[in-house]
Amino acid sequence: MQYIHSVHLDEDQCQACTICTKRCPTEAIRVYQGKARILEERCIDCGECMRTCPQEAKTSQTDPLEAVFAYPYAVALIAPSLYSQIPPAQFNIEGLVDGFSAVGFRAVADVSHGAEHVGEAYKQWISASETRPLISSACPAVVRLIQVKFDELTEHVMPIESPMEVTAELARRQLQDQGVKPEDIGIFFVSPCPAKVTAVKQPLGRSYSHVDGVLSFSDVYQELYPRLNEAGNPKGQRLFPMGRPGVRWGITAAQTYESEGIRMSLEGLDQVTAVLEDLSLGKLPDVDFIEANACPGGCIGGCLTVQSRFQAQVNLYRNLKHLPAKPQLDMDHFQRLYDQQFYMMHHALQPRPSQPLDPDISRAMQLMKRQEQILQTLPGLDCGACGSPNCQSLAEDIVRGWTTENDCIFILRESVQNLAKELWDLAQQVPPTIGRQKPSTEE
Repeated sequence: MQYIHSVHLDEDQCQACTICTKRCPTEAIRVYQGKARILEERCIDCGECMRTCPQEAKTSQTDPLEAVFAYPYAVALIAPSLYSQIPPAQFNIEGLVDGFSAVGFRAVADVSHGAEHVGEAYKQWISASETRPLISSACPAVVRLIQVKFDELTEHVMPIESPMEVTAELARRQLQDQGVKPEDIGIFFVSPCPAKVTAVKQPLGRSYSHVDGVLSFSDVYQELYPRLNEAGNPKGQRLFPMGRPGVRWGITAAQTYESEGIRMSLEGLDQVTAVLEDLSLGKLPDVDFIEANACPGGCIGGCLTVQSRFQAQVNLYRNLKHLPAKPQLDMDHFQRLYDQQFYMMHHALQPRPSQPLDPDISRAMQLMKRQEQILQTLPGLDCGACGSPNCQSLAEDIVRGWTTENDCIFILRESVQNLAKELWDLAQQVPPTIGRQKPSTEE
């Protein structure tokens, strides 16, 4: 299968520091011959390498802002975390809509509205399902992490569409009901992270996305901020109402805020991975629901955002005061859609296994045995200096023919020491003909 990714490497910027190899949660990065390499089948586009790379050699490929002008009726799909990027002194809902209108959008659709729909769908699914614990499907990086590294847990992921997809489809339906031609509608998600870019280019649980393009927070912010509350802007259309419960989805614990039963909120891939490891061992059977966010703090901590997550959290809490406290969800409308399975993914999530050592099973078994033998010779320090994340990965890479044992600095040092000793010993061995005195010519 061919995988589409948002995260890409700029080789000219890469200095082979190996920091990214240690931080990647799926061991998808190697450093060979002085440059990093990303293994496509293992990358989940979480952006952790972008966050930690000191040379900024990892970038996310989003659409340029000019792409919106290809559609007569461009819609800005706003993530709830966007409100965390706006200082409270500049925050005004109508001014924000006008700002997007000045940038080039005809309408604004707030994903917090879709989040209220999805949150209610979660409640009903938790009540009806016997699977425990159930895991939120809202973070595409977490879902892909499960597919790649914890494939036995895919059945625990709730088969509910993300707020982004739900909002996009609701917006498309509403505009068509208003008489806008389907081909004129272009829906652009303003994203805080690269994982959602990939979720549009290669959707989870569906064959196509209702989103036509993805813009980064940072690109949009540069154009939007100077135009906030700008007088004289043409009025844009605001498609959906918004309230505090939906906007809270931009921060951790929002999805479990009103959930029933025993629930758990996770933020950051270290926390998420640790809990998923416990789940794969059969632990935590009494937990009903797990909200898992790949980014620290939730979406406000995405690597495509502008503000630090600490400032963003303060901004969001202060801006929430300007919004209605109660959900803005029409329950009758929701229930009709739920009964029609509107919120369900189109097909079940499938595991994303790593590339086998060899297509032939018997040959693969031999290579696995060889890998274990090599592992026994390695120091087990998992230092990462070799360019692989740990000794286990190095042993696998050697078997695959990507590298050699001498890439381990400890084995290389031992080899050099042994060679030096051999040379020294050789230097001490004087051939018999050397050192003999020449015959005297004197009588």
